Amino acid sequence: MKALLAVLPLSFWLASPAMAETLRSTTSAQIIDDSEDTRQYRYFTGVMAQTDAAPRHRFGAGVGYHHIRDDAGVSRFRLARFDHEYHPGPDTALISSVSPLRGDDWSPVMGDVRLTHRFSPIVYGELSAERNYVDTVTAIDNEWDLKSYSASVDVGPLNHWTLVGAYTFQDIGDDNERNIYVGRVIHDFPWWSPLMVEGRSRILRSQFNATGYFSPPKLDEHLLAATYRRPVLDDRWYVSARLGTGIQRVNDGSSENLFEMEVSFRGWFTDHWGLETGASCRNTVEFFARGAGDGYRYCQATAAIMRSW
Repeated sequence: MKALLAVLPLSFWLASPAMAETLRSTTSAQIIDDSEDTRQYRYFTGVMAQTDAAPRHRFGAGVGYHHIRDDAGVSRFRLARFDHEYHPGPDTALISSVSPLRGDDWSPVMGDVRLTHRFSPIVYGELSAERNYVDTVTAIDNEWDLKSYSASVDVGPLNHWTLVGAYTFQDIGDDNERNIYVGRVIHDFPWWSPLMVEGRSRILRSQFNATGYFSPPKLDEHLLAATYRRPVLDDRWYVSARLGTGIQRVNDGSSENLFEMEVSFRGWFTDHWGLETGASCRNTVEFFARGAGDGYRYCQATAAIMRSW
């Protein structure tokens, strides 16, 4: 799910500066770290251009670098990325990208395509397909790719409630297959618009217990989260903070407590220069060491500078 209707009014107004833009450059850096000495660095710089043709098209290109280090060793990728957005009308979008990667021993081609459509003021749907790599050194050394096929539907807001359902099928390069089911219930409070509360359940079923990444045959998660978000500084900036807690059960073991927290700050210094920053921390994550419990932590921070013309 790339969109949740409950947060659209506050999150998308900052997608562009006050002026109409025809070209945007973005330079970003991301650091990912966990409590078991896994670390990633990701860098990207690119441009996105808009044409005057109708229906609307946008084209982008950029280059990047990924560095992954864990207890199995080190992997590196240099990459190029090419993006395209096609908007045949105000309610439909087709967004795609392709990324040739060059690694020390493996040079795959990754990419994704996403079709979105708003069927009515309260119904939004999305279909997507993606090929990526499993981001552990063991998986990269074995050249295991990750193919994902997803569908989701958002219904709402209905009296300040939004319902979200999603399904993802994943085919991993070691012949593992996973089915992921996600349900969300989101509530906005009319008496205090900055607050949003969300209940989320996620059920994951894998064909077998993976080696080299975290994917148990059965995983069930239930999370309750609250998000505070609002515009600040003359409405040119947007700040949000999220805090969640819940439970996770792996296979038929005992339940472990879940937590996650996230903060973000983004906006425009001027009509031409903008900034996006964010940081998050949680005690579980897909494809890394293991599930929640035993003091495990997975944290990341991202910063991006934008230039608009």
